Amino acid sequence: MLSASRPAIGAAALAAVVAGCGDRGHRAPASAAAAEPAAIRLTCDDSWIPNRRTFAAREWRRNSIRLGPLTLLNARRLRWAPDDVLGELKIRTLMRPGASARLSLERTAPARAAFAAVPITARRRVVEFPGCVPVPADQRTFPDLGDRGFPLILAAPGPGCYDIAVTAGATTIRHRLKVGVRRCAAA
Repeated sequence: MLSASRPAIGAAALAAVVAGCGDRGHRAPASAAAAEPAAIRLTCDDSWIPNRRTFAAREWRRNSIRLGPLTLLNARRLRWAPDDVLGELKIRTLMRPGASARLSLERTAPARAAFAAVPITARRRVVEFPGCVPVPADQRTFPDLGDRGFPLILAAPGPGCYDIAVTAGATTIRHRLKVGVRRCAAA
């Protein structure tokens, strides 16, 4: 009977070591899924078709930031945002047809900073955009622009530099978004 219990004790000891209980100095690594932040997952039903009002600012191409398949409309103008309007900033976004992307705030961004979709139901540091069909040619404001629009809110706790990243496939593009400041310290 004693020999029959040895395999059970060995199996229990092995399970304890694998779980990180056997050695106090070393813990089992946390799973990647647990470290992954919750994301706001937008759908194509959340998108809208850009119209003339979307491009009312004549210099929208110069003031917008293109990061892979994602364009943040007039985002360069956020550097001139006065302190009294900081808090929840509406940023219109355009997504290239058929491309999906993930927009995230980097760890260097303030802890209270977050994104929200419209209507605001939750705030997260990550937003996932789907790959939608292009805007039909007869509904486009500009013939060469088939991008879909998505409303997005940046909850900015105060003026500063917000490091963001856009990941599309295996490519990640990083950018420092200036909100209420003209310059950022070197990274």
